[in-house]
Amino acid sequence: MDRIFAGFVAIVVAVGCSDGVEVAAASHSPFGGEVRDIGGLLPHGFEPSGAAWQPRTHRLIVVSDDGRIAEIDAEGGALRVWPLAGDLEDVCIADAASDRVYVAVESPPSIVEFDLVAGGAVRTITLPADGANATPKRGLEALAFVPDAADPDGGVFWAGFQSDGSIRVFSIPLRTRPDAPIAREVRRFTPRPGHRDLSGLAWDQNARRVLALYDTDDRMVTLDGAGRVGELWFVPGDRQEGIAVAPGWLFLADDDAGRVMRYERRP
Repeated sequence: MDRIFAGFVAIVVAVGCSDGVEVAAASHSPFGGEVRDIGGLLPHGFEPSGAAWQPRTHRLIVVSDDGRIAEIDAEGGALRVWPLAGDLEDVCIADAASDRVYVAVESPPSIVEFDLVAGGAVRTITLPADGANATPKRGLEALAFVPDAADPDGGVFWAGFQSDGSIRVFSIPLRTRPDAPIAREVRRFTPRPGHRDLSGLAWDQNARRVLALYDTDDRMVTLDGAGRVGELWFVPGDRQEGIAVAPGWLFLADDDAGRVMRYERRP
């Protein structure tokens, strides 16, 4: 089904969930204007499963679940590719001044710190596994770094799990112990009880909020720092596995179609 189109009307959506009715209001969708697939130069078989925008270099970092990292510009050019073993599901930027990115590996659930200049992994931080969150192929699926100036390590990682729709917040010593492969869980929550297919997370710097993407029901919600749902929008496309935010655009990674869609972002 082709549901890619330029804009959406203002909506108020009510969606059934396991412990009541979820209601979220949206003034308008952020997806609008020009739409373009910028993934045409990605290598054969590349399955985009997560993306992050690097504001310093003006490059989009995209990961494939077959074990590759790619860097492209906003037009889809200037392609660079690196191998990284594992089922890669998302990627985020913790420090725009750094050349390092953080890659979510689904099983076993872990975060790989990868240096784009050196072209290799710096360290692997294995996340504590428990219950449904350790389920192979339905595990760690989404990752975002949420900055906090008061945090000694600059912020925390939000890790989203597809099996139960939960988000686990981890503190990782980026500055205080930069060589230590450890993660400490700070808290956990489920933004949309009854909705398990959490497929992507991204930090929206301008709005100071997290965007959470749900593949199965084609929805995206905004989350404040406490994890509370704000707005809810329909999302274009069909297999939305990753979301990235840039000042003028939103990017969606579609792993089945092998596409990276760039949408002009409504203010």
